[in-house]
Amino acid sequence: MNMTGQPRVNRSYKDRLFRFIFNDKKELLALYNALNDTNYTNSEEITINTLDNIIYMGMKNDISFLVSGVLNLYEHQSTWNPNMPYRNLIYTVDLLKGFVEQHHMDVYGSVPIKLPTPQAVVFFNGEKDVPERSFIRLSDSFKIELDETYLEFKTLVLNINYGKNKQLMGKCKRLKDYAMFVGRVRSYVAKMDSLEKAVDRAMNECIEKGVLSDILRKHRGEVLDMILTEYDEQAHIANEKRWSFEEGLDTGIRKFIEIALEEDMKEETIIRKLEEKFSMQSSRAKRYLETVKDREVPDMILPEYDEQAHIANEKRWSFEEGERTGLDIGIRKFIEIVLEEDMKEETIIRKLEEKFSMESVKAKEYLETVKEQVRKEKDKLK
Repeated sequence: MNMTGQPRVNRSYKDRLFRFIFNDKKELLALYNALNDTNYTNSEEITINTLDNIIYMGMKNDISFLVSGVLNLYEHQSTWNPNMPYRNLIYTVDLLKGFVEQHHMDVYGSVPIKLPTPQAVVFFNGEKDVPERSFIRLSDSFKIELDETYLEFKTLVLNINYGKNKQLMGKCKRLKDYAMFVGRVRSYVAKMDSLEKAVDRAMNECIEKGVLSDILRKHRGEVLDMILTEYDEQAHIANEKRWSFEEGLDTGIRKFIEIALEEDMKEETIIRKLEEKFSMQSSRAKRYLETVKDREVPDMILPEYDEQAHIANEKRWSFEEGERTGLDIGIRKFIEIVLEEDMKEETIIRKLEEKFSMESVKAKEYLETVKEQVRKEKDKLK
């Protein structure tokens, strides 16, 4: 019986190889033992309570399970996500709620209830350079830092790229084999013109060397499909991030032009600033200026984006990250330009508040950061 009820679902989610391997209780227990220096042998002591292989509230939970009073949340990632403490908090609250209901606990009584201890781990094998072992914390996302944190949730991040965390790999052969297989796939993908051929070659070599050989022999077609799906998703995320970055930058450019026009900046100056600060061709700068003057949204000022695939909810964080980055650059460039034009600082702050719906504190932070950056650049030129 699951520790949770039935939330909104999307059952089109495709299984990933990591979850496919470690959804087996025996392999999962071996991984748990390796992580925690324990020696449990009875895999039936594990209660798997993953959220029914679904996407829950827009987020996918890979593997969660109970063993010896510990609620474990294991997540595999090849794309860096700093928001995992928040996501794991959501998973944990839902699972604990199910646990309380399942055991008919009285949360309003005078006796403290006893709950499983949460332990969240991300197994990361993306190309981003991360330490072998590190923690990311929910408090890193809080807007205001208090002297004492009243709510915290930590997530352990383990770099499982091949060659990393050798001690852990030595304790869990499946994890080592998984890292070796993914490493070979990645190596051949970089060298070969066909993703399918690269995966096929990696599978053949690993079977010969006894690396995941039982799984690769028995489930060859399924593994191929999983790897191809994961690479398709990674490419899609990269495209979405690129597009959203450009969209955020586009917003920043438009807001600058609006403010420049309000402050009676000459049109030739606006065009020149767009060319200088945004590495923009004159024709594109003029189109931007005309569309903002006419209050029109052009069909194509951003580079063409052909991908029309549906954006899965669990990838939305990547889109938003790209948009924030693009908009951030647009804002900084705007501040550089108006400082060069000797706009008063209080006017800059007011424009940031008006045009970017920005709080006064945040506007002042932006201004000071750009002023400091400009000072440093001037010092280099001395």
